[in-house]
Amino acid sequence: MLALVDLATDPASAMFVGDMAVDRECARRAGVPYVHAAWGYGEPGSPTPEIARDPQDLLRVLDTSCESGPFVAGSLL
Repeated sequence: MLALVDLATDPASAMFVGDMAVDRECARRAGVPYVHAAWGYGEPGSPTPEIARDPQDLLRVLDTSCESGPFVAGSLL
C-alpha cells in the first residue's frame, strides 16, 4: 500500500500479483484487484480469482486489466 501512496496511484488502477492466500488477503485489504500466479507455490482459493498461468500470460492479464498508468514491479526481496 505504501508503494501506491508513494506513486499517488489509485488502488483500483493497480494490480496485486501473488501466489499465496496471504497475498490475496493483502490485496483485498488494500482494495487492489488480485491476480494469482499459477507458477508459484499456493492454490488460487475460492472464489477463483483471475489466474495467470505463466509470466507470459501475466502480460496478457495486465494488458487487458490495466487501462493506463505505469507498470511498477515490486518485491520484498
